[in-house]
Amino acid sequence: RRTIASSVEPIADPVVNDQVEASVTITSWYTGKNLADVAAQWWVDGELIEVVPTSGAGESVFKHRFTKSGLHVITVKVPNPYDEAEKVEMEFSCEVSPEFYFRFIDLLNNPLPPPPTVVPIVMNFPYSSAVWLTSKDRPVTGVSVTFDVPEHETYTISTGPEGKASMVPIIYKTLGERTVRAVATVAGEELAVEVLVDVVTSQ
Repeated sequence: RRTIASSVEPIADPVVNDQVEASVTITSWYTGKNLADVAAQWWVDGELIEVVPTSGAGESVFKHRFTKSGLHVITVKVPNPYDEAEKVEMEFSCEVSPEFYFRFIDLLNNPLPPPPTVVPIVMNFPYSSAVWLTSKDRPVTGVSVTFDVPEHETYTISTGPEGKASMVPIIYKTLGERTVRAVATVAGEELAVEVLVDVVTSQ
């Protein structure tokens, strides 16, 4: 009968394309000795990715790069031929962050909420906001950002030294909601972000 005696979890807060590593040490339930050449199966989100036999020290190490952000589950399953009714497996949860963060901010660098939450702006009063592009908490500079602003011309501005690109100030003379959209392409990936502004008479 086999058992997982110890494990090492993946790093906390990886981003897309970071290499994560998890490992387990397999021992004999009867003798407590580490078991070599046990074909540990490593699964990601329900899909078998790799079989990594244990070393002489009983350790199976799994390395993987996630290509999508979000919550992922790594599962290791250990064959247990002498007691097949007893499953020997372990799960590791891994929350993967996007490689790039692209968001609207106000002029004080506060994040603006995405739709459907509205951002009130005052009619007949100049309004501006900005977008902020970072990767691993570092600014991404020199990236062209196209702003699509209803009832105004579409235009493109590049991100500056801090990874920010500011909207040209706009004025709306009628009430109601509009969706302002910004699009950037980084490393072949199109990033889009929106803010829903609601033009009101006063705040």
